[in-house]
Amino acid sequence: MIGGIGSSGALKSVEVYDPATDRWTSGPDLPENRSGLAAVTDADGHLYVVGGRGGESGNPLDEVLVLDPAGGAWSAVASLPTPRASLAAALGSDRRIYALGGSVSTVLGTVEAYDPQDNTWSTVASLPTPRELLAAATAGDGRIYAIGGFDVRELATVEAYAPKSDRWTPVAWVSPGRVGPSAAAQDGRILVTGGENFGMPVGSRVDGYSAATNAWISQPSLMLARKQGAAVTGPDGRIYAIGGISPEQAVLGSVEAFRPTAPTRIAIDIQPGDPANQIDLESASYVRVGLLSSPTFDPKVVDGASVVFASASPLPLRSGSHQRRYAYDERNRRGPDRDLNGDKKRDRIFRFQVGELNLTEGQTQACLAGRFTKGSSEFEACGPVQTSGTPRTWSPIAPMNEARIQGAMVADASGRVYAIGGWTAAQKLQANVERYDPVLDQWSQVAPLPLAQSGHAAVLGTDGLIYVAGGFNGTNALASTQAYDPVGNAWTLLAPMAQPRDEVAGAAGADGLIYVFGGHDEEVVTESAEVYNPRSRRWTSIAAMPAPRFGHTAVRAPNGEIYVIGGLASLDATGPENTVWAYDPVGDQWRTLASLPARFGAAAVGDANGLIYLLGGDDGTVTLNTVYAYDPAKNVWTQVASMGTPREGHGAALAADGRIIVAGGYDGAVFTRTAEAFGRP
Repeated sequence: MIGGIGSSGALKSVEVYDPATDRWTSGPDLPENRSGLAAVTDADGHLYVVGGRGGESGNPLDEVLVLDPAGGAWSAVASLPTPRASLAAALGSDRRIYALGGSVSTVLGTVEAYDPQDNTWSTVASLPTPRELLAAATAGDGRIYAIGGFDVRELATVEAYAPKSDRWTPVAWVSPGRVGPSAAAQDGRILVTGGENFGMPVGSRVDGYSAATNAWISQPSLMLARKQGAAVTGPDGRIYAIGGISPEQAVLGSVEAFRPTAPTRIAIDIQPGDPANQIDLESASYVRVGLLSSPTFDPKVVDGASVVFASASPLPLRSGSHQRRYAYDERNRRGPDRDLNGDKKRDRIFRFQVGELNLTEGQTQACLAGRFTKGSSEFEACGPVQTSGTPRTWSPIAPMNEARIQGAMVADASGRVYAIGGWTAAQKLQANVERYDPVLDQWSQVAPLPLAQSGHAAVLGTDGLIYVAGGFNGTNALASTQAYDPVGNAWTLLAPMAQPRDEVAGAAGADGLIYVFGGHDEEVVTESAEVYNPRSRRWTSIAAMPAPRFGHTAVRAPNGEIYVIGGLASLDATGPENTVWAYDPVGDQWRTLASLPARFGAAAVGDANGLIYLLGGDDGTVTLNTVYAYDPAKNVWTQVASMGTPREGHGAALAADGRIIVAGGYDGAVFTRTAEAFGRP
């Protein structure tokens, strides 16, 4: 262990552990105290210390030191081009040492490579996601993996760097996100230990990654939760978790060791009954995968919750007893349909949502992995597939200039997206309005709202104006209405609604009218609804919803109906509702549609194919990143690819290029300004 922070501050001491004797001894001290550093061993056994914070100032360092075990002394080599701390370092398959991410005054995506033969540093491709307090390790495929860390929140994203091509590629995320994890490689796999998630405890969690299956599988937990420690592969093949900080912020000196086992190889049947194993990546359906029994493999001892296929988790198909083992097991009747390989033993079939699969068009193989219910052993399997179509995926886009929650988002007639008002990260109301240009991937300021507010509805009228109705001004619910002219970049006050409405939902009708539903006046939640006529400039009452709602969302369907989804029924509600209602503007009446998992604070938007998407929200316990697509023709909700960031109180809109843009909200830890887009590459 080299430097770091002890109970009384930064350290320069070095301690050396011998697994054979299970003893620690003192090594040669660093020249000065240093914390937030990265350490890595090169191909010849020399130990390097890269960057960190040093001395009394604690400023980020560019100094790089090397220890020759034979000489027993530290010496300086070529300095980092970019001083930094809270970085990660890894030895590449090209024998160079890579310094990844970290921070100076801002979080960095910078990656630099050191050649020990020439004693020179060079800049290589930057991390797609800047991050500090990350982990890094090199897997058996020769790629360097940057795992977790922190940018504006804890990160779940994982990116792999290929030294030969100088390219980064996103791979399966490690969930949940974590700050200050540690990583070590063993037998070509990567194990990530500990870390911190501001929304849930992960400090004792251990996850293993296989490049072959591109899947993370949970491992036996650490005995002690820890973050910002170290993970090292010992000469005895064990993974050591060393030191770190406890959840109580105490500095730890404890060490734990874990010996991973090689995965068991099993047989699977992808798309049983289809010899070609075809997967349409544009489908909103699911893929069935059977785990086949054999003399050495019993599917009954599989932990169903751990199974991963092409980076996707299985769909839950039941609740009740044996939740982890059988909740994801397809409930086929007893008989031949459960004996897929003809050995007269029952196999197990799992379903995976197509939209969650990490597959590309033309791919010929897909892999599955999981764990057994007892012990720490894992299993792996791969099988042939024929994939077609281009899947829609989530990708990060430029963040907004201001974080916001409970604002509103809407696209104008040209497909530019507006983020309007809401609460700032400092929990202050804002009048700020930003416009996103999907061509330039850029947000810019436009004319602010006349009043700082939150909880309003924003709707694009057929006249090209953006209408904002209701909301909250910090003291009272609002009945006010205003219209924004994207051409003139100006706001106009209009006639107020009949009653104040905070956390209201709204949508534009095919008839050119503006509809608003529910909300509350800070005391009572209402089921009432109103419609605004831009021609007469008057509000009129319409048929009330079946029940009161706030924190719900509304969106127009292809048939002209307006769907009102989820929300809360009262100000003291203990949980959200799962209702979906359709309002018919022609008949002025309501009907009930297929329900979906309960949530509030979600966003809804329709796409060019006639599907309705419900994005994120809160289920009463956690902030969600799940996304559901509704097919009006089938009256069915289907889970599709999840957002990269959990969000509630965010906004969503359909951009001119057909992508769904999502921005802002609460991510389970902070009010965020991050944004992402759902579409085809």
